[in-house]
Amino acid sequence: MVSQRETREGRVETYLVEFHCTTTIFRGSDVSEKDDARVLRDAAEVIKRRLMAGERVRIPGFGAFYLGKVLVELVYPGRNESGPKVHRHKVYFKPFKGLKKSIRENFD
Repeated sequence: MVSQRETREGRVETYLVEFHCTTTIFRGSDVSEKDDARVLRDAAEVIKRRLMAGERVRIPGFGAFYLGKVLVELVYPGRNESGPKVHRHKVYFKPFKGLKKSIRENFD
């Protein structure tokens, strides 16, 4: 199942529900749907742990996830004052060239 929502800027964002991902990825395999969901959650957990350890996670043919720092200015609600600037971590994704190329070809 795919769900969509509109952002404040007016863009529509699409989200894949876990069930839809697992049925699409593991279609035609002999693995049960329950095991499919477990594999997907375990993979996400491994990616999360590696990022928390400061490592870059590469998935061949897909892309790389890495953690970056963003300088954010804290704002206190109800006041017209800005707070201190602090570093927050943000997850970035860089698709590999093959994935970029195939997506561009399908949309052009």
